Amino acid sequence: MKDAERQISRLIEVGRHAEADRLLASELAEHPTDPDLHWLAARAALGAEDDVRAREHLEQALASDPHHFRARFLAFAIAFDAERFAEAEEIVTGLIREHPADAELIAWYAHLMLRTLHVAKARALVDEALARDPDEPVARRVDVLLLTIEGRSEHAGRRLEELIRDDPEGLATARTLFLVLAERGRHREAFEVGRQLLRADPANPALIDALVELRAATHWSALPAYPMRRFGWLGVAAVWGVGVVGVRAAASWSPAWSVTFLVLYLAYVVYAWVHPPWLKRWLRRRGF
Repeated sequence: MKDAERQISRLIEVGRHAEADRLLASELAEHPTDPDLHWLAARAALGAEDDVRAREHLEQALASDPHHFRARFLAFAIAFDAERFAEAEEIVTGLIREHPADAELIAWYAHLMLRTLHVAKARALVDEALARDPDEPVARRVDVLLLTIEGRSEHAGRRLEELIRDDPEGLATARTLFLVLAERGRHREAFEVGRQLLRADPANPALIDALVELRAATHWSALPAYPMRRFGWLGVAAVWGVGVVGVRAAASWSPAWSVTFLVLYLAYVVYAWVHPPWLKRWLRRRGF
C-alpha cells in the first residue's frame, strides 16, 4: 500500500472521513481508475453512511480489477448487512473458490448460513474454519451461537465467556441472531441464545422481558392457546368461528351436547384470556 493510501486508511479507521475524502479526491484526480483508491473511497463512504456512493466506488474498483479481493469482500459485507443474502452468498462462495484455505472466508460463509437458518451447513462450515484456524474470531462467534441452538448450553456458556472477553463483536452477533430467531418464530432457539446473553448482561430489563415472553410462548401449559399466539387476530377469529359452528352442530345433535360444548368452549376462552399474563408473572418470579 502506498504512503497516501496508508494515510487515508488510518483516517478512515479513526473516523476522520472528511479528511480522508479530501485526500482521496486528490489521489483519484491523478489515478482515476486505481481500484485500491476506489476501495478506500467506498470504505470512507460507508463510514459516512453514504451507501450509494460506497456502491459506486466499489463498482468502479471492480470495473478496473474484477478480481480485487478487498473490494469483493467489502461488497459481500455490504450485501450481508443489508440482508441481501443471495447476493452475499454468490460473492463469498466465489471468493472461497479462489481462496479455499482462507478460514475467515469460510467462517463468514458459516455466519451467512446461520443468519439464513441453515444450521447444519453452518455447523459444517464453522468446524472447517476452526480446524484451519482455532482462533478465527468470526468462526468462534458462530460456534458459540450454534452450540446454544444445538442445546449444548454448558459448552456455549464457557465459550461465550471467552468470546466476550476476547472479542466484543461476539455479543453483537448473539443479539442479532436472537432477534432473527425470535422474529422467525424459532422461539426455543431464540430462548437459548437469550439465556446466554442474559449471563453476559444479567441486569438488562428488556432482555428479561423478552425471555419471559419466549419462555411463556414455549411452555407446555401454553400449547392450547397456540392458534391465537401464532396467528394473532386471525387465530382469535378462527377460534370464535369454531365456537359458533360447534355450538350449532352440537345443538343439532342434542341440547345436552350443546351445553357441554358451550361450557368447554367458554372454559377455553377464559383460559386463553387469563393464562398468558398469569404464566408470565409466575415465570418472572420463578426465573428461567
